[in-house]
Amino acid sequence: MNLKTSASALLAAIRRRVPTSFAIAVLTALTVGVMMHSERFRAIDQRAFDFLTTLTAPGRTALPITIVGIDEASFAEVNKQWPWPRSMHAELINRLNGGGAAVIAFDLVLAEPSVAAEDKALAKAIVQAGNVVFAADLTYQESQHAKQWIRVDPLPLFKHAGAVGGLATISLDTDLVVRRMPEGRDVFWREIVEMLLKRQPDAVPRPSSQENKLIGYVGPDHTFPYVSYHEVLNGSPRLTADAFRDQIVIIGRDVRAATDIGSAQADLFATPFSSKTLLLTPGAEVHANILESALSGTTIALHTPWRSVELLLVCLLLSALAMRQWTPILATLATGALGLAVIGLVSVLFIFYRQWLPASGVMIALATVYVANGAIAFIAERKKRLELRHAFAMYLSEDVVNEIITHPEKLKLGGERREVTFVFTDLAGFTDLSERLSAEQVTVILNMHFTRMGRIIKAHRGTLNRFIGDAIMAFWGAPLDDPNQCDNAVQVAAEMIEDMNAMRVELREKGLPDIRMRIGINTGVAVIGNLGSEDRFDYTAVGDCVNLAARLEGVNKLYGTGVLISKETASRVTRNIPLRFVDRVIVKGKTEPVDMLTIESDAQLTALSAEAFKRYLAQDWDGCAATWRQVLAIRADDGVAAVFLARIDELRGANLPTNWNGATALDKM
Repeated sequence: MNLKTSASALLAAIRRRVPTSFAIAVLTALTVGVMMHSERFRAIDQRAFDFLTTLTAPGRTALPITIVGIDEASFAEVNKQWPWPRSMHAELINRLNGGGAAVIAFDLVLAEPSVAAEDKALAKAIVQAGNVVFAADLTYQESQHAKQWIRVDPLPLFKHAGAVGGLATISLDTDLVVRRMPEGRDVFWREIVEMLLKRQPDAVPRPSSQENKLIGYVGPDHTFPYVSYHEVLNGSPRLTADAFRDQIVIIGRDVRAATDIGSAQADLFATPFSSKTLLLTPGAEVHANILESALSGTTIALHTPWRSVELLLVCLLLSALAMRQWTPILATLATGALGLAVIGLVSVLFIFYRQWLPASGVMIALATVYVANGAIAFIAERKKRLELRHAFAMYLSEDVVNEIITHPEKLKLGGERREVTFVFTDLAGFTDLSERLSAEQVTVILNMHFTRMGRIIKAHRGTLNRFIGDAIMAFWGAPLDDPNQCDNAVQVAAEMIEDMNAMRVELREKGLPDIRMRIGINTGVAVIGNLGSEDRFDYTAVGDCVNLAARLEGVNKLYGTGVLISKETASRVTRNIPLRFVDRVIVKGKTEPVDMLTIESDAQLTALSAEAFKRYLAQDWDGCAATWRQVLAIRADDGVAAVFLARIDELRGANLPTNWNGATALDKM
C-alpha cells in the first residue's frame, strides 16, 4: 500500500470515528479561543457590559455623596475668567465646612502658585477645615534624554496646610469609555476614604483591594445630588443649613459650553450610559461612582480569560453532541438553548454576584458551529439535488426539474384546478418585420425584449411560463397562491407598456426599427400542472380562461389599444391603476359576451367612454355618436371611438332584438 492510499484510509477512518460536528467544534474552539481576546471581540463584550450596567443600575445613590459643579451657571454668576481666584475656593471650603461636610474633595489639580494672597487664603481655609483632598495627576514628558511619566501634586503650600493629594487619573478602555476601577495606595478615591476615616473612624469599613474590578455605576450623568458652585458660594436660599452635613462633597468642572472649552473637554468622560444618553459624564461624577462602588461593595469583579475559555469548551462540546445528526429544528433548539443558557449565566453572575464573565466569543462560537454544520448539511443536500437534476435535466424542462427537486412526489402526469390570472403578449407585426431584418437583428430585438419583460414579470411574483415565437405567456396564482394576482398582472402590463416606450428609443439609437406590443389579460379557473405525453411533459396551463387571454391580446388590433383586460380581472384590481371601458364583445369560439377594459391615465376620456357606452346600450345613437366625437376632439386617433362611430352607422336602421345587450361578435378574433 503506497503513502497516498494509506493517508486516504487514515482520513476515512477518522471521519468514521469522529463526527463532523466534533471536528467543527474543535476547529471553532481553536480559532475563537485565539481571537476572543482581540480588540474586536473585546468591543462586543464591552457593549454587553454597558447594556447590563444600564439595565441594572439603581438610578440613585445610597451614600451621602454630593457633587458641587463648576458649571455654566456658575461662570455666569461669578463672571470671572478661569482659573478663578483661589480665595473663592477658600470661601467655598469655609461654607461647606460650616455646613458640616465630612470630606471636601476637589477634582482640580492646583499645582502652580497664583497670587500669594490668594494662595494663603486657600491654605488658611484648608487648615480650618482639616478635611480637604485635592486631585493629583500624571503627565507624560519627553525630552532629549528621557521619556517618563511625572506625577503632578497640589501646591506644597496646600499640602503643608493639611490637604492631601490623590491620583485622579482615570484609565480609558480602547473605546474611550471609563469602566475600570483605579487602584493604588494613593488614588483619589482612596484618599477620600482615608480622610473620611480620619474624621469619622467608624463611618465606613476600609475597602479591600479593587484590582481587576469594574465600576458599578449608579446611573447616567447627574444621578448624584448636584449643586452649582455659585449656589454654595453665594448661600442659595434653597440650600438648608445642614445640606452638606456628613456629606462627601466632590467639586469638579461640569462645563459643556464654550466658557471653558479646553478644560471641559478634558474633564468629561464616556461611561456605559453614553451610548444610550449620548451625553458625557463630568469627571467629578465619575469619581463619585468609583467611590460609591468601592464603599458599597458594588464593584464588578472581572473573571480571568481562562473562565471564558472554559465556558467556550463546555458549550462547544454540548453543541457538537446535539448536532451529531443534523436536523434544522434540533440544531436550532440546541443552539438557542445554549445561547440562552450563556446569556442567563452571564446575567446572573452580573446581577446577583457582581461578576463579569465576557462571553461574546462563546456566543459567536455557537453561531459559527451552527452555521458550519448547517452549511455542510446544506451542501450534502445540495449535492443530492444536483445529482437528481443531472439525472432528469436531459429529458425534462427546467421548470419541471425544479418542481421535481422540491416535490419529487409530483413526478406524474396530471394537474390541479387553480384560479389563475394569465397575461399573453405579442409584438405587433413582428412576422413581417423579421422578414426585412437579418437573423442577427431579430435575435438582438427578441433577446432585449424577453429579458426586459421577463424581469418585470418576475419582479411582481409572476410565473414566466414560456416564449412562443415573439410572444410571452405568464401567469399568477401558480405554482404558488397569490391573493394579489390581478393587481400584479395589471401592474406588470402597465410597466411593460412603459418599458416598451423606453426600449423603442434604445432600438432607434441602435439603428433598429420600432416595435410595439399587445397584451391580453384574463382571470379564471384552469388546469395547472405537468401536462404532456407519457415520455414528455411540461408545466403549463389549459382552459377556456387561457384561450380568452390569448384572444384579448389579438383584439387589441381592432381598437388600436396596447392592453385589453377582461372584466373578470379588472373587477378584482384594488390598486390605484386607472382603467377605461372599451367594449363588450363575443370573441371567436365563445358564446358569452366579455367586457373589456384598458389602462388609461386620462380621466376625462375614461368618463366619456363610460357615458358613450351607456348611451349605446340605450340605443341613443345621436347622443352616443356625439359623445364619441368628444373623445376624438381630445384624442384624434382614438381607435375605440372610431370603431363605435363606424358601428353606430350600421346599427341606426337595424332591427335589434329586445334583449340586445350591446355585445358585438368578433368572428375573426
